[in-house]
Amino acid sequence: MRRTQQTGVGGFTLVELLVVIAIIGVLVALLLPAVQAAREAARRMQCKNHLKQIGLGALNHESTHGILPGAGITGAATGDADRGTGRGQPGSWVYQLLPYVEQQNLYQLPGDGNRNTISMAQREGAHQLEKSPIATFICPSRRQAIAYPWDPLLPSVWRPRNAIFVPGDSDTAHTDYAANAGDGFIDQGARNVLIEFYMTSSECGKSPGWAEFWGPAPAASKYDNVDKFCWPPEDSQNGVCFLGAEIRLLEITDGTSNTIFVGEKYVNPDEYETGTDPGDNLSMYSGWDWNVNRFAGVKRSDPSEPSPFLPGQDQIGLQNFKSWGSAHPGSFHVAMCDGSSTSISYDIDPVALGNLCNRFDGLVVEASN
Repeated sequence: MRRTQQTGVGGFTLVELLVVIAIIGVLVALLLPAVQAAREAARRMQCKNHLKQIGLGALNHESTHGILPGAGITGAATGDADRGTGRGQPGSWVYQLLPYVEQQNLYQLPGDGNRNTISMAQREGAHQLEKSPIATFICPSRRQAIAYPWDPLLPSVWRPRNAIFVPGDSDTAHTDYAANAGDGFIDQGARNVLIEFYMTSSECGKSPGWAEFWGPAPAASKYDNVDKFCWPPEDSQNGVCFLGAEIRLLEITDGTSNTIFVGEKYVNPDEYETGTDPGDNLSMYSGWDWNVNRFAGVKRSDPSEPSPFLPGQDQIGLQNFKSWGSAHPGSFHVAMCDGSSTSISYDIDPVALGNLCNRFDGLVVEASN
């Protein structure tokens, strides 16, 4: 007779499996923050490199044209390839930098070969430009480099006057960076006066608004008033990119390594992708506006007075659209006028931040690394 011998095969008990699963869960919980921190560190480095590219592009622009990129004319206009740089260019500093960040083809889209006309071909090209995001101008810690909505609540006068605007096809390129318009205040005798977003009627003898630039007809086909516009005095504004700015490096007497050119801007996290944050509701190619320019906001007559322009990390539900800030904890990145990039703590003294934004106050402050 043949006898077969059975051998038992051992297995895990339910208790043992639960113990192993619990150990794996603990390890994942311990490792996840480290992985997230490593990813954020990589994103921070990428963001800093973006600002480095922007800073070097600004230096190449200055070397070519003799001035840093200007602020453009108004948020109600986009770039025009036929109008060069400086005061005659309606588009923002972002648009003016395009040839210097390897985006010459985009730069050429809104042009018809004539400096003083706005043809249909130009309007169509400008529409394509408005819809073209660039990764260099987006912080990867905040959002993807894709087109986001144009603020649907804005009145029609803010639509780009030199581009086609299609309500159902109005997604546009945004930027997470803004140029330095100054410390926020100018000295007039014994008092300090906030630089108005648009010039007041007393400065120019006109009421402010887009009609100054485009004339009474909303469908203006020429730049009727641009070349004869009454610009505010350049020496009354102490930043490097503001309304009417044509700043040479030699005019930055505090030193290019001590003066901010561009930095990360604050955006409400609730509105990263909606286009409704007041400082993020237009195209990055549109001219002078909170979308592409920011102030430090120091009040020199009383530095201890709380400033509405303090930088900070993006916070859900908090509007701070006139300030710098970022999605990063602890600090935001900037590009200095010498082409270098660095980070600045949110805890920086407001007066020191004002010094970094003022190109000629004689009070030299070094930005932290």
